[in-house]
Amino acid sequence: MSYGDNRVGDARRFLGDLEDLVSRAAPGQPVRGLEQIDGTDSSGTVYAVVDLTGALLRIGLDDSWWEQVGPRTVGPAILQAVRGAKDKAAAARMMLHQHGHEVPAPAYDPASAFTDMPPVPLPDYDSERFQDVLARNLRRAEEILTNADRFSRLQEPGAERTVSGPRGLFSVVVRGSQIIEARVDTFMVGPGSGAELALDARDALRAVQSPRVLTGEA
Repeated sequence: MSYGDNRVGDARRFLGDLEDLVSRAAPGQPVRGLEQIDGTDSSGTVYAVVDLTGALLRIGLDDSWWEQVGPRTVGPAILQAVRGAKDKAAAARMMLHQHGHEVPAPAYDPASAFTDMPPVPLPDYDSERFQDVLARNLRRAEEILTNADRFSRLQEPGAERTVSGPRGLFSVVVRGSQIIEARVDTFMVGPGSGAELALDARDALRAVQSPRVLTGEA
C-alpha cells in the first residue's frame, strides 16, 4: 500500500490493531472485528467497505462530498476508497495466514465468473439423478470453457467496455478484467445525490465481475 495522505496513518493503525488481535487469538480460532473493513479516499469524504475476502459491501459519501471532492473527481475518489479497503483486507488475510489462522476463501468461485450455473455435486452412481446431474455439469463445463475463451480474446490491447450502474449515474471503463477509469454523469448528480450515487457505484463495481460483463455480452 502506498498512500501519500492521512490514509497512511489509518493503514498503520489498522495493521497495528490487527496484529494485536491476531496475537491474542489462539491459532485456528476466528479473529473478530474483520467482518467489515473500510477504506477512504484522500479527502476522507468517500469511503468503501469490504469483507475479509475483499467483496464490496457498500460505498458511502459524506454530506460534504460535493464541496470536498466534486462531481468531476468523485469517480476516481470512489475507486481510491475501494482500493484502500481491498488493500487492507489483503493485508489482513496475509497476517492471519502468517499467524496460523484460517483464511476465508474468495467471495466467489473463480469459475462462476464464466457461468451463471451454480455447481451441483454429483449424487451416488446408482442414483436416478446421476445421469441428469452429470449432463448438467458437462453443459456447465462447456459454458465455462466457451466464455473463458471469449474473455481471453477480450484481454487483447485496446479491448475496452463500459459497465454502468442501473441508475445511470456511475460507470467504469474496463479493459480485460481491469478497471482503468471511473466516470460520473455530472449532468445527473447534485449535492443531494450522494446516497444514490454511492448505490449506483456499488452496483456497477459488483457487476464488473459478472459473467455477462467479463465475456463482453453486457
